[in-house]
Amino acid sequence: MNKTKTNRKNKTGLTINWPKDTYFTIKYDLLPLNPEFVPITLRVRVKKALTDNVIVKIGEKMGGKGRPSLIFATTPVSHDVYEKAKADGILMVDEAKLITVMQVTKATPVATTPTEEEDPATVTQPEAIVAA
Repeated sequence: MNKTKTNRKNKTGLTINWPKDTYFTIKYDLLPLNPEFVPITLRVRVKKALTDNVIVKIGEKMGGKGRPSLIFATTPVSHDVYEKAKADGILMVDEAKLITVMQVTKATPVATTPTEEEDPATVTQPEAIVAA
């Protein structure tokens, strides 16, 4: 006797088509662009994309009754998308939250020289640590 409920594979391998160079909502933009998705699956994928910084919430749009629609944009958010959303009457989140911070590492070490105020004789050099 077969103990499984169904023979359907759980992972379908669907990929989301994200709107480029514009802001979007789940209901009015993502669902028509991705008709093969079930709405709850699309919402789960959007939540995962938010935590992975693929997309970012840029604001909310009041639609009358009920909860406001969340407005998203793909990262990095361009200034044009931000200004277009602001002009369309969307309640924006903090602009500081939209900036993605990237780690910067220096490629070559920088040699420092004493300034004119510092006497080279008085500049202390780090001492070597001797193991006891």
